[in-house]
Amino acid sequence: MRILRHTYVPFLLAALLVTLAMDFPQVLWPLIFVCLVPILWYQHNQTPAVWSRGEAVHLFLKMFVFGFVFAIASTPWFASTYPLTWLRITDPALSIAIITVIWAGFAVAMSLPMTLWPFCLSFLRTDNKLVSAFIAASAWIVLEYARSWLVAFSVYGQGVLFGPHHTYYSLAYVLSGAPVFRDLLPLGGMYLGTFVVVLINYALFELLLARRMQVSANREVGYLLVVIVSIVGVGFVGM
Repeated sequence: MRILRHTYVPFLLAALLVTLAMDFPQVLWPLIFVCLVPILWYQHNQTPAVWSRGEAVHLFLKMFVFGFVFAIASTPWFASTYPLTWLRITDPALSIAIITVIWAGFAVAMSLPMTLWPFCLSFLRTDNKLVSAFIAASAWIVLEYARSWLVAFSVYGQGVLFGPHHTYYSLAYVLSGAPVFRDLLPLGGMYLGTFVVVLINYALFELLLARRMQVSANREVGYLLVVIVSIVGVGFVGM
């Protein structure tokens, strides 16, 4: 676990896990259930009791790395638009420049809201694991919704809000390849799926932490597991 304490390793590792799950959802969907654990581990070990402006900026930059790497690595298909002859642009250099600028702008639009997630969590001062998990899941959904609007109006246009691009970058997208879990999507949409994904990441992190400390898991973690099983069970039976 020492590697997770290195400055940028947790964020790069999390970006790799979520990207692999996003690019190969039919095969690597289990990775989505552990993709946030490295960030949670870092948060647990590195969050200061009293924040300074410099520390806040550093955390923001570290999470931006996660968002930027995830956005770039999960959209390799964007390079396939080269050359831009279909836009009647025949100059190869101009095509490369245009694609690079748009791709970078897309990545920035995707990653900016993602940077806020651990920043928001860092201000939580509750010892109740169940409350923390619910707040974390709700915060991710709110930022996910904000991200879709930012991408829509900065890159694609408002049509993305109701099209396939709106859901592709949701954590719950990979559940389409997950047995049982995919039944959540028709029942509660991508937001319910994402909510459950974040809860599972929190539960696994807390269990890992309890094992690391060689103590029994808190009662709140048990309640969290019951909530997860209940939501997934209702989705499975309901569909």
